[in-house]
Amino acid sequence: MRLSNKSVMVSLSNHKNVVAYISFNKRRMTFISFGKRFGHPLNKLLMLFIVLFSFSACEEIIDVDLNEGAPKLVVQGWVYDTPGPYRIRLTLTTSYFDTAAAPKVTDALVIITENNTIVDTLKTTSPGIYKTQKITQGKVGATYSLKILYKNEVYEATATLKPVAPLDSLSYVFKEKTFNRDEGYYVTVHFQEPATTGDYYRWLYYRNEKLYKKKDEVYASDEFYNGNYIDFEFGYDVDLNDTVRIEMYSLEKGGYEYFRALDEQDNTGDLFDTPPGNVKGNISNGAIGYFGASGKTVKEIIIE
Repeated sequence: MRLSNKSVMVSLSNHKNVVAYISFNKRRMTFISFGKRFGHPLNKLLMLFIVLFSFSACEEIIDVDLNEGAPKLVVQGWVYDTPGPYRIRLTLTTSYFDTAAAPKVTDALVIITENNTIVDTLKTTSPGIYKTQKITQGKVGATYSLKILYKNEVYEATATLKPVAPLDSLSYVFKEKTFNRDEGYYVTVHFQEPATTGDYYRWLYYRNEKLYKKKDEVYASDEFYNGNYIDFEFGYDVDLNDTVRIEMYSLEKGGYEYFRALDEQDNTGDLFDTPPGNVKGNISNGAIGYFGASGKTVKEIIIE
């Protein structure tokens, strides 16, 4: 990339394909043409060009190296205190510019052990999906150890299944539109938070059997609410005759911190953020993702 006091021509690529040509001068910035990979997230890189352009009085060649790195194993899986089987999903990371689905890992050996007694070798049921065979329902207080053998490497994680407080009920109220709220029905969850400290929660909100706004999943700790009776209203508007199901899960502190880190990174989203895949989970040997165990409680309500 060449910067001068007259104009700048930027050729952006990922070492394989030219993605775009961008022209700068003192008065304007113009997209001249796109290569074959039009659909890639170029907007995150514009900030870098603006920063570089601020030095336009000099002339220098600068190479922007988008380091793709070696693929890493990505692990996702949970054990619950509700009937299984449970699944572990294994994929590989891809480069920043790769829009294809993440490659699925089909040749790993996956083992989950419960309290060092039950050893369950998971069965591959579809590409990248491994399901339990012996562990049919998680137990509160039990410790689950995950071991993955893949490409002569070993990856491990452990999780303890904490209890979750039962949901008492759901209620709803109609609210009119305001400057910061849409018109609709809003659902509130009611439950007694235990007096023990160090409880962490995750909520999933389903509207008509569809997970509602996945990126807005709710996570909380009992730091300021320990032992209180909780009336928590979700900020999602729904309509008459909708069915709302709320699932509440217990988390260990590590799981809570992992989800919070993912959420914070997802919400910042500028060029200089660390890639989401680099959020530290609990998988050893440099793998990405999280293996957890949760208590689960569910309530459902029809808006009528």
